[in-house]
Amino acid sequence: MAGYMFLEGRGVERDPVRASAWYRLAAESGAPEFIEVRDAVLDTLNGESLEASDAIYITLRQRYSDIVLALNLVRQERKALNQGTTGSRLGRTSSSVTIIDPQTGAAITRTEYERRLKSRIKLRLDYITDLIGTEELEADLSDAEFEALVDRVDEHLRVIADR
Repeated sequence: MAGYMFLEGRGVERDPVRASAWYRLAAESGAPEFIEVRDAVLDTLNGESLEASDAIYITLRQRYSDIVLALNLVRQERKALNQGTTGSRLGRTSSSVTIIDPQTGAAITRTEYERRLKSRIKLRLDYITDLIGTEELEADLSDAEFEALVDRVDEHLRVIADR
């Protein structure tokens, strides 16, 4: 893990500030071992180093946090849902298409495919809205609702509440 590498100088120059930022990101999962190391490393930093850690942490959160990954998956799944039944970018919905479930190898209907996508979207949306403390959203949310969610996530990622 990157935090350990920076903390111990394994393969990289030792950097407790950068280590603290990576451990802060890891601690978002709630894993006690990461929280313990995060807290211990943060306790060794002074004011200037804490500010530097905050800046690095925010940058890491905006790129690698679980909530960003979930939001990106929702974006991809919404795109797949809105692509039409042809699988092409033509947008035609009249031609037939066979969808193969990659786990079972069985053919599934377009309706079943859409149901599965919506189910995954809803699970991810529930995860996101729970983390940021906002109202639940349905899987068939509008583009405007999705962009508003993106804005709320961006705001959430700029807030530091771990110390």
